[in-house]
Amino acid sequence: MFLLASLFSFHYSYAQERFNIRYDSGFPNTLLFGVVEVDGGYFCSGILGDTISNGSGTPTLYAKFDYNGELLWQKDFGGNGGEEPLKCRVLSSQNSDLQYLNDSTLIHSGVTYDNEWVRQGYIMKVNLEGDTLEMIRFYSPNYGQEFPYNSITTTRCKVNTEGNILVSSSYLNLGTGNDVVIHKLTPEGELLWPYYYIHDQEFDIIYTIVPTADGGAISSAYDILEFGVSGRTYYFKYNSNGILEWDFYFGEEYNIGGGTDIILDDGFLVCSTQQRDFDSPNGWAPLILKINTIGGLEWKTKIFENNYSIDHRHRKILKTIDGNYVSGGIHGIDLVDEAAVSSAFLAKVNANDGELMWTRKYKYFDLGNDIHRLHDLKTTSDGGFIFCGEANGTDEDNPDVTGPNQQGWLVKLDEYGCLVEGCQLSDNIIPKEGDDSTEYFKAGPIPSGQFLNIYQSQKSSPLATYQLLDQTGKVLESFSAMNKGTTLMLDLYKYQPGMYLLYLSHGNKLLQSQKVIIK
Repeated sequence: MFLLASLFSFHYSYAQERFNIRYDSGFPNTLLFGVVEVDGGYFCSGILGDTISNGSGTPTLYAKFDYNGELLWQKDFGGNGGEEPLKCRVLSSQNSDLQYLNDSTLIHSGVTYDNEWVRQGYIMKVNLEGDTLEMIRFYSPNYGQEFPYNSITTTRCKVNTEGNILVSSSYLNLGTGNDVVIHKLTPEGELLWPYYYIHDQEFDIIYTIVPTADGGAISSAYDILEFGVSGRTYYFKYNSNGILEWDFYFGEEYNIGGGTDIILDDGFLVCSTQQRDFDSPNGWAPLILKINTIGGLEWKTKIFENNYSIDHRHRKILKTIDGNYVSGGIHGIDLVDEAAVSSAFLAKVNANDGELMWTRKYKYFDLGNDIHRLHDLKTTSDGGFIFCGEANGTDEDNPDVTGPNQQGWLVKLDEYGCLVEGCQLSDNIIPKEGDDSTEYFKAGPIPSGQFLNIYQSQKSSPLATYQLLDQTGKVLESFSAMNKGTTLMLDLYKYQPGMYLLYLSHGNKLLQSQKVIIK
């Protein structure tokens, strides 16, 4: 008991501001798809729903959080019961590209349906108070034909260097399969031109738009060469008048496909994408590529060495203030019992040679079905990062568990991708075998509010276990250690303010302990 008592006697420590929010909007399902920093905090877009599938007809969500992660307001728009436009929702499988149109207006893309349930694309203008200003719809070039040729899916929108809006969509043609259309609009929404990229590859899925300095843009799309087995990504450049300047395919020899995001950096395309294993085609491994604009490979970096499930995907890539690149996505594994689990991840690579500088994963440990997804990632004015997404809060197949099925997820990190202060200090430390001084984890903030975040600094035995104890030594929580670089988020809502103790042990051996204050 002396050891326990001495561990609880310590001084408070304070860390720079970071936060993670598991956001319950009041609906059973809440998903955040876009985030952008605004004056006074962070503006998010997403969708609300009554079922975990979030089918068509769900309202669009807007919410603002302050710089500490406190909710300031939320508003919703559309849905089956709303005013026209009916059945408005953000498309859950794509990034909505929430961004500034001007100083007082944000825009994002999405998908809606008319009264006949024909799918249309749209961009939405919304002010900084979350009030919708204008919805501009996009119809398939084959609108009026029979399903499925009458539908279109808008995937991205970007404001270009002229201040105009570029919108990318995929639609279905008889004979050529999925094709691509780019619409260019004035800031007021007037259509300047459509550009069609059509060929006879059956499956074409467009992912992104990168505006160029000349008023044009570069886009990428994915060709599925053999469904479920192989594919390739193609890139094409069009000028400010919607005229194709060049295009090329990349990745067939590597089985690379699904280039979900691109940045243009000094004449090179830096792409977050993923690679299939030819021998195990269901496994995706995320990559960062640097290629020139004629398809020459500068470098290729695989983020994780193993092959993971189809849920393992990139989402966004950014250039950081030090000139390197950070990419974010979803790290997922299929377990033997086919229950999918996933974490959000960030990875930083060196811009010159693609050397992997660090990787971080983020997850709660107490979710019923343990699914976490990152949907958008942005840099912040303090040099850090913010990402939004979803965390599935309970197991809907378990009748004894109540509460939301999906919760919105908003996480503010520092410039090192840390939720726990100083997590980067262990990046390049290689512990010596048998060294009892090894630090296995960092925990914070101390004192803790809603969440205690536990960063796995070093690899431990897969059988190592964390325990949270009260001052009497009673075990309140017990959960397994994770891989190096993982941040576990422990919800403290059910515990009274006071002092607690966090243990990490393997069998009867104590590896590390830390005192915790819940405020």
